[in-house]
Amino acid sequence: MVDPILRKKNTSTPFLLVLFFFIPFVYSITCHF
Repeated sequence: MVDPILRKKNTSTPFLLVLFFFIPFVYSITCHF
């Protein structure tokens, strides 16, 4: 069970980074509106 999770985390690392960078941007936009 640890292997697939590690694999998923490894492949989702760029996606998570983009998400973490995009969340504040979207949050500020929603706060503005």
